[in-house]
Amino acid sequence: MNTIIRKAAIGDIEIVTGLNLLIANHHADIDSFYANGEDVNKTFPAFFSEDLTKETSINLLAEVDGKIVGWFSGSIKRDVPHLSEKVFAHIGSAIILPEYRGKGIAKLVFREMVKWFKEKGAKIVDLSVDTQNPEGLRAWEGLGFKEYAKKMKREI
Repeated sequence: MNTIIRKAAIGDIEIVTGLNLLIANHHADIDSFYANGEDVNKTFPAFFSEDLTKETSINLLAEVDGKIVGWFSGSIKRDVPHLSEKVFAHIGSAIILPEYRGKGIAKLVFREMVKWFKEKGAKIVDLSVDTQNPEGLRAWEGLGFKEYAKKMKREI
């Protein structure tokens, strides 16, 4: 198994849009709150294209034997007034296709993200994972993440 971790490029929009839909559908199965809007196939490619141009964003792809099997997106946040850490990293999206999970691919992608985050001056990385997503919780805990806050919502 030949695994390559690389930065996403504009030519990857179609595959990343598909991976984003897989993430969204998985989360929508957990809670309808996460359901995609009707025009996601138009809005996501524009969002992704813009994200690729930002110096504070990174999008990494995992390829196995030439097939893209995963995508992680992250960003750097700076000068958050109420925090003592003035530079921190955030993982916004992550997916490894189910048939490639448990093979260490997420660890490889995460390791590359951490290198980039450190180059940008971050010492802390955070993310959100739904409490009703046990496989997501296990995956992130396996990469060393610990719960530090709870996010809450309610209908109004």
